[in-house]
Formats: sequence, C-alpha cells, structure tokens
Amino acid sequence: HVGAGMAVFWNRELYESVYDQAPVVTDLAGGLLSVMDAYCATCPYGVDLQKAERSIAYIAKVLLAYCKQTTQIVRNAAKIDPDDVVDYATIWKLTLVNYNAGPLCAMDAIQSNFQLGTKLAWEGIADDLEIGMCIRGVAYADAITAPYYRFATPR
Repeated sequence: HVGAGMAVFWNRELYESVYDQAPVVTDLAGGLLSVMDAYCATCPYGVDLQKAERSIAYIAKVLLAYCKQTTQIVRNAAKIDPDDVVDYATIWKLTLVNYNAGPLCAMDAIQSNFQLGTKLAWEGIADDLEIGMCIRGVAYADAITAPYYRFATPR
C-alpha cells in the first residue's frame, strides 16, 4: 500500500488515471491497487482479462514513477544531473532497488560511491547494499535484470 502511494505521488499521469477509474476512493493508493486487481469470481480462471490487460499500463506507470523518484535520489545524493552520474542500465537497477528495498538504500549507496567526474558502477553500489534490508533489493534487481543484461565489471 505504501509503494502504491509513492507511485501515485511521483507520476501525475498515474494519479489522474487512477482518479478517473476510482473517483470515489479517498485513498488513491488503495484506488491504484483496486484498478489493478483483475480478480473475477465468475470469469474463466478467476481473471478478468480486460482488466488484467489494462493493469499492464498501470504497472508501467508505477515503474516510471519509481524511476522518477530514483533519478531525484541520484540528483539529491550527487548534486549534479543524473545523466552525468549513472548510465541507463544502472538507473533501472537502482529503480528496482528503490522499489523493493526503499529509497534510503539507494541514497546511501549512491552517496558512498559517488566521485565527481565518474559514473556510478552497479558493482560498487551493490557491494554497499550488501547490508541489512538493502541486500534484498540487490537480489531483486539482479534476479530481474540478469537474464537480459550483463553488467560489465569496471574493476
């Protein structure tokens, strides 16, 4: 529920589309979860296929909201434009960490790895996240991206 609230906060288009679908809901995070729920007791296999298809667009908007928040975290931690600090693949891995383990994990790793004039490397970030709850964010990001993208080790 907290993650849904964050997504609605960081993506105005998502906020508006949830409000359009569930205007009577006072809690937009609950509204987001409601419009994404494709359960249907009378449908084959218990899934409303039209609602499930629409929920894919909502999932994309949620990921975009987390990416927006993550780029702001990078901007806050490094005090410069995120394009000057991280490459495209690394910002998405950080986004997955943010989504799974929270913004403090991403912020702490960026702050401890940032050096002016260099790009952040996932390996250094992941090493710093190998503590506490943040370790699950690394495992989550690696599990999702490993089959599709091989990060080069800069060391």
